[in-house]
Amino acid sequence: MTDTGGAHKHRLIVLHDYGMGGAWWWVHARSAREVLEKFAWVEVVTDPETDPEAVTQREGDELEEFDIDAP
Repeated sequence: MTDTGGAHKHRLIVLHDYGMGGAWWWVHARSAREVLEKFAWVEVVTDPETDPEAVTQREGDELEEFDIDAP
């Protein structure tokens, strides 16, 4: 992956769907692409307009938050 030069990070909602359920969390990253390159088997909700239920349902949940640059 290339250096982004300190680009601003966004809070993205990420899903690992394992069939009968899924694990959700927030990731602070520069882009959805960065998340997908770093973590296997996840989906990133990039547009709340196309999947508003995923974002609105999860905003009230106390999901863990991670920074993509954290160890």
